[in-house]
Amino acid sequence: MDEAPTCDQLRARALLVLADRLPSGWRIEPGTILTSPEGLSVELRLSIHQTVEVQDVPRLRNQLNETGRPGLVVADHLSAPVRRRLTETGLAFADCTGNLLLNVLRPDLFISDRGTDRDPWRKPGTAGTLQGADTAAVVRALLDYNGLWTTRDLVSITKIPTPQVHRIVDLLEAEGLVARHSPGAIAVPDWAPLLRRWTDDLGFVRNNRLTRWNAPRGLEPLMTRIHTAGIPHAVTGPLAAAHWADGTAPRSAMIYTPDANAAAAGWNLTPAGPRANVLLAEPATDIVFIRARTRPTNSRTVAPAQIAADLLTGPLSTQRQAKHFLRWLHLNNKSWRL
Repeated sequence: MDEAPTCDQLRARALLVLADRLPSGWRIEPGTILTSPEGLSVELRLSIHQTVEVQDVPRLRNQLNETGRPGLVVADHLSAPVRRRLTETGLAFADCTGNLLLNVLRPDLFISDRGTDRDPWRKPGTAGTLQGADTAAVVRALLDYNGLWTTRDLVSITKIPTPQVHRIVDLLEAEGLVARHSPGAIAVPDWAPLLRRWTDDLGFVRNNRLTRWNAPRGLEPLMTRIHTAGIPHAVTGPLAAAHWADGTAPRSAMIYTPDANAAAAGWNLTPAGPRANVLLAEPATDIVFIRARTRPTNSRTVAPAQIAADLLTGPLSTQRQAKHFLRWLHLNNKSWRL
């Protein structure tokens, strides 16, 4: 779609999304009145917007609470961070892609559905996306280090041009992911929402060139081989997470390396299909190697924030393991943030 819908179109499309998901016997009547099969009715107050940002949510809550009627925030598209904040605040919402949450007490009605996480009206490369190497460098710095940041600090550590850093910081501030402590300093109030927002726009599977291999003798001999072969690498995923947080012994390895075929030859790996126990990733950006940690075995693992991002966006099995690792990161914040 080339153009964002008008407010009238937004209202019509949102009501269509809602109507399509109503239980049998429910109906929407003129005036945005929901009526149950028993004839009980409730009038919704719609708050319609072209865009909604995280920092808009408190204002919307105050406006809708003043009416005394159930409110419904409507937009062309609501990003995952905005939907999370609306849900935490107790606000119902609907967008034109099918994202929907409505919880009415009288008459009793609960509907929840998911549309798309990506804005279909946002052109590639425009402000609003956290894709790209420059953004990855800034986000990783904010995640890896704890404390206040100036623009000069971020430029110095990331080597990203000042205008780009300003653009990225402005976007993060607009989504409530960084906060200004003075005109020239920012900080990350909570690293977890920043990490999850970043993973909305990137993915281990989606952004890297992956090949599947088998380590015939298992993962432990593979780690020894990696130590002696001298091939550039950084271990991520469950195997890297296990170095930090005790858990189930990993059955597979995810490893970044610039040349998968050369690494496979040097590490004595054999090509494999879906049942592979080694996943080699040629990274889209070298950011994954920044602040990698050398383990006692002399193998290298990516930084903890990168491990978490890769678990959240890796194969389905790693996404299940991400919860345990994120819990460990929360409990041990001072041990991994520099």
